[in-house]
Amino acid sequence: MIFVRNPELGRVKTRLAKSIGDQAALEIYNILCKHTAKIISEIDADKFVFYSEDIQENDIWAELDCQKQIQTKGDLGQRMQQAFSFAFSLDYKKVIIIGSDPATSYVLGCSDSLARSRIPSIASCPLSIRL
Repeated sequence: MIFVRNPELGRVKTRLAKSIGDQAALEIYNILCKHTAKIISEIDADKFVFYSEDIQENDIWAELDCQKQIQTKGDLGQRMQQAFSFAFSLDYKKVIIIGSDPATSYVLGCSDSLARSRIPSIASCPLSIRL
């Protein structure tokens, strides 16, 4: 499961935007999302994208045949809990949540660890990298 923010000017990478501006922050966010999509495309698993606000139909995630959902309201922990509950309600036994800009090695490491596990699992990888 990939947690993403809708790519809107002034709403993504806000800490970074304080020093480089909203437009540059949005461009970096889009680059990071494309990088994540490339990494995710190499993993043989069902994929869900959870949007922060509303589902976008013709975006980079559509190319990956991802199932799309909207994040529930609440803090990050509550939203993640609801996403895990959703996945387990569909009888998935192993679930990973990542953010839209994780480091490549973390995603592949989490995926490999979960694949080797023999018990039902939850994995949460770091949600962001610092630029």
